[in-house]
Amino acid sequence: MFRLAWDPGAAGGADLRLDVGDSRLESNSYYFAINRDDRGDESSGDRTRRVLGTMLEQWRTAVEKCPAGGVAFLPFDLQDEHTGWVRCSVGESCTLEFGTAPVEGYKIWPNDWQKWKGSVPAFQVRSDVPPLRMSREDVLAAIDASRLELAEPPPLSDRL
Repeated sequence: MFRLAWDPGAAGGADLRLDVGDSRLESNSYYFAINRDDRGDESSGDRTRRVLGTMLEQWRTAVEKCPAGGVAFLPFDLQDEHTGWVRCSVGESCTLEFGTAPVEGYKIWPNDWQKWKGSVPAFQVRSDVPPLRMSREDVLAAIDASRLELAEPPPLSDRL
């Protein structure tokens, strides 16, 4: 399974979740709510939903256009002192690896991160999250499903 989900009602600020295979990685959406194209009339929830949707569209484009033998880095976890990324290595299938880099979250705008898509300095794969292999079509379908769920969240009981 590869899925990005946002639960604005999550306890403890861990409202952003990335499922990679059997691993679940949690973060918060703070940097998504303060994105630089802030429309002042939106609630932070509407803004966060819109910015996450834009980021997922860009994930899709990055994976779709990545040539065989290439790598696409997909941002997920934006923190003050580091960022979390999914490295998608494209070949006959895609290998998804989660890792971190010492790039500060405030240097990355979640709806405009394209300069980072091919290379992230000092990226380190997390050894506690096994890599996930999927076909490119399945990765794209998973991103599309995350976008759809973001646009129309299922009932809370279905997300538990």
